[in-house]
Amino acid sequence: QFAVLNIITSLLVESTINNADIDQRQIISSEIAKKSQYIHSIRALYHTIGKDVSGGITLEQFQDRLDSSEMLAFCSALELEAS
Repeated sequence: QFAVLNIITSLLVESTINNADIDQRQIISSEIAKKSQYIHSIRALYHTIGKDVSGGITLEQFQDRLDSSEMLAFCSALELEAS
């Protein structure tokens, strides 16, 4: 009886470890996808704000957009509090 119980326990432990490994891979994959989406969103916002002659955004341009509905929505999508 102990042999059968040990085999069943071993199978349950192995199954749990495999499921944990799959869950971890899914979490990592999800985080990579989020990061990619964040980068895409930041680039889109960057182009919306406008670039100066140097190809950058000035502090003044950035500050002028802080209260815009677009910036607030962007911050909300990134789970940031814009205040």
